[in-house]
Amino acid sequence: MTVPDILYQRALDEGFTVEAACALLANIQGESAFRSDNAENRVNRVISDEDYIRCADAGMQTYNGKNFIYDEVGFGYAQWTFWSRKKGLYEFCKNRGVSVADHEAQKEFIFVEMKRDFPAIYNLCKTSHDLDKLMHDLIWIWENPADKNGALAVRYPYARAWYAKYNAWSAPATPVQTESDPEPKQEEKTWPPRTINSGLNWPETWLLQALLKCHGYNVIVNGIFGSDLTAKTKEFQYANFLDADGVVGPMTWKKLLELTTNQ
Repeated sequence: MTVPDILYQRALDEGFTVEAACALLANIQGESAFRSDNAENRVNRVISDEDYIRCADAGMQTYNGKNFIYDEVGFGYAQWTFWSRKKGLYEFCKNRGVSVADHEAQKEFIFVEMKRDFPAIYNLCKTSHDLDKLMHDLIWIWENPADKNGALAVRYPYARAWYAKYNAWSAPATPVQTESDPEPKQEEKTWPPRTINSGLNWPETWLLQALLKCHGYNVIVNGIFGSDLTAKTKEFQYANFLDADGVVGPMTWKKLLELTTNQ
C-alpha cells in the first residue's frame, strides 16, 4: 500500500468520515509530501534530514543550538513545530523504542494527539461530511500554519483530488444496455482512473496534479490539463522510463501512485 492509502485507511478505522480522511491527507501532503522523515526545508541548508534525525534520536542539538523539542523546526508528516507538540511526538516514539521519523509511530501519533489535544477537531472529523469546513478547521486549529489562507488555497485542491480517488470517482457517463435488461444503466465507479491527456479536464486531472506535487514537480493544482501540465507529465514519464508522450495511462498512473513509506 502507498502512504496515502495507509493513512486514509487508518483514518477510516479511527471513525473519520471519507471527507475528513481526504482533508487529513491534503494537509499531510501540503506539510510534508507524505514523508515522515521530512525536516523543514530551511534547515536543510545547515543539516540534512538524516543527520537531523540522528541527532534528534540521540538527544543531541539538532538546529540553532537547541534539541529536537525546542528547535522550532517543523518535522514529520504534520511538520510538528511547537515545543509541546514535538515533545509529545518525541516521547511517543521513545516509549515505542523507535526513531522520531518512524512511519508507524507518526501515523498513530496523529490520532492520539488529535483526540487528546484537539477534541473538537477530532469529533468533527468523525461526524462532518463538509469538506470545506473540515479543510478550514484542520488548517486553522490543528495545523495552524503562518499563512492559513495560502495553505487553504493550495491544499483544498489536494482534498478534492483524494476525494475523487477514494469516493467520488465516476466512469465515463455512457449508459450500459443489454438485451436482457433494456433499461440503460450508468457504469459503476471505477479505479484505476481513466487515461487522460491535454484538454481532458476530468476529475482525474486533479489527482494527476496532486501526485506530481508529491513527486516533487512544481505544478499548479487547478484541474486544468494544459501545456504546462503536459510538460511536467512528460518529465515524470521520462524520469521513470516510460513513454514520454504526455498521455497518462495505466503505466503512468501506476508509477504516480508509488508513494511508499520511507522506513
